[in-house]
Amino acid sequence: MIHLRAAGFLSIALAVAATVPASADWAEVRRAFDDGDAVALVAALQPLAETGDPDAQYNLGILYDTGQGVPQDYREAARWYGMAGDQNHASALYNLGLLHFEGKGVERDEVKAIGLYRRAARYGDADALSSIGYMFLHGIGVEEDQLEGLAFFLLAAERGSSSGAHNRDNVLGRFDTNDFAFARARSRDLAAEYPAP
Repeated sequence: MIHLRAAGFLSIALAVAATVPASADWAEVRRAFDDGDAVALVAALQPLAETGDPDAQYNLGILYDTGQGVPQDYREAARWYGMAGDQNHASALYNLGLLHFEGKGVERDEVKAIGLYRRAARYGDADALSSIGYMFLHGIGVEEDQLEGLAFFLLAAERGSSSGAHNRDNVLGRFDTNDFAFARARSRDLAAEYPAP
């Protein structure tokens, strides 16, 4: 399965806490978050996002994606994710890929989605690796290749992706020992193509 990253107000904490620069503007973001005030959070993030801060752009994208503090607007979410993604923000690239995969706010485009997942994975997003594997497993946007899918799941799980581990465990019974050995070797090749951050 492919899952939205940071779906829900609580998940903003992960994005904000992990990337909070020391500034008065970010202190305002933190205060709004701690107060659970989504409207104030939008107001605090907006000027930061407009000045080009990729973390603020990503978080604003989440708020539009999930409809917190603003009306839900996938097109606006895609715009903010796109701006952050232009600065190689891995999570923004991943979420923008999800919007293209699902056709929310943008035209459904599975080929574009896998391209965005690949970019996100190159910048260290382990869940993007799992999503790439899912697409190979089911032949979505790429030619179906179940062993390639398994290889991506193995690498995603190794990098800490719970969806990668879940997907790996769900498909392991389809493969024999030789297939698994091949996929394991292929996952090592993929690790060189998608280095850990």
